[in-house]
Amino acid sequence: TKQVQKFQIMFMSMGEPFLNYSNLETAIKLLNKKHTNAQLLVSTIAPAKPDLLKRFISLSKEIDKIGLQFSIHRSSDKERNKLIPFRQKLTLRQIALYGTQWFKATGRKPYCNYCVDGKNNREQDFRRLVRLFNPLVFCFTFSVVCAKDENMRDAAFRNLQIINDFRMKFVAKGYDTRTFDPAGQDDIGGGCGQLWYVQNYLRRAR
Repeated sequence: TKQVQKFQIMFMSMGEPFLNYSNLETAIKLLNKKHTNAQLLVSTIAPAKPDLLKRFISLSKEIDKIGLQFSIHRSSDKERNKLIPFRQKLTLRQIALYGTQWFKATGRKPYCNYCVDGKNNREQDFRRLVRLFNPLVFCFTFSVVCAKDENMRDAAFRNLQIINDFRMKFVAKGYDTRTFDPAGQDDIGGGCGQLWYVQNYLRRAR
């Protein structure tokens, strides 16, 4: 890593980080000490754990390499609860409030990760998200949704134009956005918990 000026380690695709917080904090401190040029991004559904959320703000102030990403994926709590049935999580409005607190404490913008599946990119979805998440505080990452029987490159072939059309609405509103590019699927291997090649390996091993 000494030859690389800057790279990113993501805490994702491994279970919810905040439900294993003590080990998450230990890992962040160790990785920051060992890899001083690494950005450390934590991706979370935002469990309702007030004490841990406060601790994370303190840790993020201490270590300026920490980034924060919320797995949103839906524009309403009702729809998001169907997709992510974990009950003890922050509402979207609470995520917006916590993300704003984190931003004010650290000076860094949190990301909202939004997997576009062709059904959650309606005009009403756009309007809800814009009302909730201030472009002066939040960034957006837009990703493909990969089914268990396809690779991410195939999924992107179908959805990438839809994703970019949706993303450009946010760009017009002043948001900093990015699109998860699945072209490096063999290197990246998955996004937001969808490890296609691991699923494929397990399917072949049966």
